[in-house]
Amino acid sequence: MSFGKEFLNARAIISKTMEFLEDGKKYYGEVSVTDNNHRLWEIKVRYDNNRKRYLKLEIKDSKKKFRATADNYKPHKYVKITPKQWSVFYELVKNERNTELYNEAKKFLDSF
Repeated sequence: MSFGKEFLNARAIISKTMEFLEDGKKYYGEVSVTDNNHRLWEIKVRYDNNRKRYLKLEIKDSKKKFRATADNYKPHKYVKITPKQWSVFYELVKNERNTELYNEAKKFLDSF
């Protein structure tokens, strides 16, 4: 029996959703951004049930790493960011060629 493409796509989405529900983690992807100081950053956009919305940030040349939270998780360890700042990276992961989002990301990274 052959299933249609829509059915297989729907099944894949349901499968991914179940993964998310089982472990409470969601990995939205990662993006690289070069800031105005010519530092290359790798940013991983994440969500989980405990930390909620957060970013993993790394300056590639120096191996400096930061974690940032949009939901006030461990404020003494995580850099506080706004939900809007988190959303910029979330949207940028989905559309890396969006220059407006890229420039917003650069502006944020320049503050480090």
